[in-house]
Amino acid sequence: MKRILSVILVIVLMTSGTALTADARQAAIEYTFSGADSARAGYAEGTVTLTAEDGGYQLYWADDSGALAGYYAIADVAVSGGRGSYSFCERVAIPVGATRLIAVRDGADGVAASFDVPTYKRLPYTDSDRLYRCAALSDIHIDCQDGGENIYFTYAAQNFARALNVAQERGAAFIITAGDQVTNASGATLEWLEYQRILAESDYDGPVYEAIGNHEMRYSQYSACDPVCGVEEFIIGTGLDGAASVDARKPYYTVTEPVSGDHFIFMALEGDFSPAETDEFSDEQIAWLESLLSRFSGDGHRIFLIQHALISGYGAGDDRESPAYGGSMTADADHPNNLRFKELIEQYRDVIWLSGHTHVDLRDGVNFSDEDGRSCLMFHIPSLAGTTRIVSDGSGGHELDRTFYRDATQGYLVDAYDGAVMLSGVNFYDDLIYPAYTYIVGETPAGEPDEPATEPEAPVEPAFLWGDADGDGDLSILDATAIQRHLAGLEQLPDERQRAAKVSGYEELNIFDATLIQRRLAGLDDRFPVEDGLVPSGAGSISEVKAELDAYYAYASYTEYAALKRAYRSGESAAMQTALSEFRALRGRVRLNTVCFSDSAGMGHPYAYAWNHASGKAIEPWPGQKTTYVRTNSLGQNVYAVTVDSARYDSIVFGSGESKTADIRLTPQSGRVYYPISDSSPYAVSYSVMNRLWRTQSGEQATVYFTDTEGWGTPNLYWWTDSGNNGWPGVKMTYVRKSSTGKSIYKATVPADAKVIFSGSGGQTADIPAVADGFGYYPCVKNSEGKWSVTEYKY
Repeated sequence: MKRILSVILVIVLMTSGTALTADARQAAIEYTFSGADSARAGYAEGTVTLTAEDGGYQLYWADDSGALAGYYAIADVAVSGGRGSYSFCERVAIPVGATRLIAVRDGADGVAASFDVPTYKRLPYTDSDRLYRCAALSDIHIDCQDGGENIYFTYAAQNFARALNVAQERGAAFIITAGDQVTNASGATLEWLEYQRILAESDYDGPVYEAIGNHEMRYSQYSACDPVCGVEEFIIGTGLDGAASVDARKPYYTVTEPVSGDHFIFMALEGDFSPAETDEFSDEQIAWLESLLSRFSGDGHRIFLIQHALISGYGAGDDRESPAYGGSMTADADHPNNLRFKELIEQYRDVIWLSGHTHVDLRDGVNFSDEDGRSCLMFHIPSLAGTTRIVSDGSGGHELDRTFYRDATQGYLVDAYDGAVMLSGVNFYDDLIYPAYTYIVGETPAGEPDEPATEPEAPVEPAFLWGDADGDGDLSILDATAIQRHLAGLEQLPDERQRAAKVSGYEELNIFDATLIQRRLAGLDDRFPVEDGLVPSGAGSISEVKAELDAYYAYASYTEYAALKRAYRSGESAAMQTALSEFRALRGRVRLNTVCFSDSAGMGHPYAYAWNHASGKAIEPWPGQKTTYVRTNSLGQNVYAVTVDSARYDSIVFGSGESKTADIRLTPQSGRVYYPISDSSPYAVSYSVMNRLWRTQSGEQATVYFTDTEGWGTPNLYWWTDSGNNGWPGVKMTYVRKSSTGKSIYKATVPADAKVIFSGSGGQTADIPAVADGFGYYPCVKNSEGKWSVTEYKY
């Protein structure tokens, strides 16, 4: 609704020329610039005084046609006694493209007053001058407590998906995060899988670079293993083990932006879950940071420091005099490396430090600090999962209101230019920028007041519309006719019109393009194939790459996966084949394997001990890493999961107390569910397959396939859920085609959260506790009850 109102306001302002002339005689804006950068372009710091009739007004940045699209109001101004005022804070920016400041009265049409921004104060940049744009996020908090049954961060998954799509739409070349990607309430495996699934299914196709926060280090609160568990999950979950530093296994690293040469330093909380009580940085990491800052300082490139937890009573992200959050870092003699970190950011004052941790909302106004010029430039990123608000604790101090509202999900868009960096505070729910919380860093040109220069209007390019073969700006049957006439040699379409007409994605215009336009007009299709990147260039390349993206979504945080996704969306055969080759090389180096355990023996919540059979090297000491509870299956057995890199570790044992399984040799097939089949410890095991480990929303449907390898004939599919079933033996499946080995393949649709059994003349399968949309199954071996276990494949 806010987005709709903003659009309506922009339209009103764009059509209010008469109102501007009439109202401006009765109201006026005076704008006095102040601060150390008062003469510099783009710095908004100063005081706005509005002289007008008493009432409520909103201030907006505008150009000559009206309020800038995509922005909230700057502020509300109450006019009393004919005057009202608003003051911009230090480093708040005048946005790119802003030439005016306008005031709009509550409930009134038109502009009440307007102020022309002097030419020397306007930013001398356009979008084409931008070196790069990235999105800065923090505290995503993917939350799958108890297999998704109990979620504290209610909107985390939806907000993350929304932010990724906004980042793509707004042209972010990469994303940086300042920690707490997961909540880690009972083990991070399930949450990292959900993080990767959301990333894979989003429109976003660029790299993501993550810092490690305190929630990634939460393991020691509920398990016997030390923080190395959290570090290992973070390295696997974020794709760090796919980088050149794979053997280092370090959670801290650097990235150099290729166009500008700017440095991004990602630090790691290594100590524990509670920064207030722990010296968070190892001696090695602090020495590494000091070396980097010494080397990068003065080399002509900007330095961004991404580090999760702020320092208590210091910098941005909380009230400095009376902190509302009790879990920030302590920097004193008892925490020497925390103290050394503070000393370094005070020594290197040009560093731009982006932190998270407190979730404090941008609107609380504690987003920037440089400790009055004594420290580096500190900016706080609130949270995608839900912002908190600083409120009174009733006794003169502050506390946090932790009510998470779905429409409060905030971060920054970071735009780099030759002379400056802009950090625009964004509400990703509304996809709108907060102008009062948009900041500028840099030595922009300085000048003196003068008359605004008149610039010639740029020519307006006609909008491009797929299917518009006749060039009239509309899609109609005339476009199909124009294609047919071109193909018949009766009319030659210009090159630009031919490009618009190639809706099938084929290199040459053909009759199929005309047919697709007719189907679109008839309501049979919503989009053209070319709009979805389904360009048929290269036999089988599109389907091959799509299958790879679907089957290996757990690699979504790796740069090679993002590159493959980007190539798929481009539809270019050569790019897809190159990206596919590089992605498969990654999977040769790093083999992510999510292994599940179904506790049919009543062992209790198990630990997973993974090791390399040849070297004996394990991730951590016995009993290993505590597994993550996933769900209870139809037999009443609790199912648990853990993710390991089977390129490093090839064996695993599940154990709880005195009970354990026999050694299990890991295979490349991810998603196997192992379960005990003998009567005593160490238990021999068998396995089935479960692909989706996250909860699906009710009402979703899954299409599943069955290959008749045993000559059953047309099979039946029986499904059941907690709320119903389709009656034994189910429904006859629908024949699809023959497989490459001559076996018949069938399909059927079931609820996405259903358990299923396939049956036919040759018997029935064992219960399959979860199926995945687009996957197939076939019987492979009978168990002791004479039922067939199945093997899963991507259809």
